[in-house]
Amino acid sequence: MQQKILNDSIILTGPVGSCKSLISSNLSQKLGMPRIELDEFVRLPSLYELKQMLSEQTDEEEKQRLSAQLDLRQKFPNVPNYEQMGFDLAFSRKMDLNYGTVGWHCYRKQFEIRLLEEVLSSLQGPAIIDMGGTMGVAFDEYNSYFLEEFAENHPDQLTKRFPHKDRISFERIRSLLSPFKTVVSLHLPKDYIATMPKAAYSKLNNFLTKTDQYDKTATFKVSLNDEETNTRLIDGKRMNPERLDRLTDSIIRFRQMQREEQNFLR
Repeated sequence: MQQKILNDSIILTGPVGSCKSLISSNLSQKLGMPRIELDEFVRLPSLYELKQMLSEQTDEEEKQRLSAQLDLRQKFPNVPNYEQMGFDLAFSRKMDLNYGTVGWHCYRKQFEIRLLEEVLSSLQGPAIIDMGGTMGVAFDEYNSYFLEEFAENHPDQLTKRFPHKDRISFERIRSLLSPFKTVVSLHLPKDYIATMPKAAYSKLNNFLTKTDQYDKTATFKVSLNDEETNTRLIDGKRMNPERLDRLTDSIIRFRQMQREEQNFLR
């Protein structure tokens, strides 16, 4: 991968509700860099399908959404969506029902990690990358136990349902992110359940906020709560624009320091 991509890209990780979309959009505007939200690839149609859908659409808001998807697909024509990788939505729901969040997470993780591989290897230039709330975490101990149990109960289904099971590993995630100089871990406020409704209503967050794996992939850690001024990036549904600017500027300064250090080492 080109060194410029590794030096200049910014990757954002953190649990559901940690404002990755908001911060990545702000960074994209300030730096004039493309923003890539990995969750957009989950069901992203093909170029042909998007062009057909766009030609038939009359609603302006929907046309804008499809145009954004078309632009993304044109930049990444060969990155498969989850269904093309073998993901089964109905089976995913059964996993959640029968095995709970751990089983659901384990099943989905194989496709998440393959998607991360595909997108990072397809980058043509530096970008702001929003990893999505579950992407930076893989609970290896639970996943190994679950896969063993699934193989015992459904030996004839393992290969079909887990075609990429060898990818389900936190070390795989860490190895993919480690070459990048600016990987930001976003920390929720301790009382996020009371102050951030988007995070509070996610059944995943009780599961995901108990891990420090986001920090283990990060080169820079950022809290959504400003300890010096006691202000939050979001309080309830209200955004603090000044806090957003300070936070994104701190990420940009860190990236600049990383670039200067890289140039010095050269």
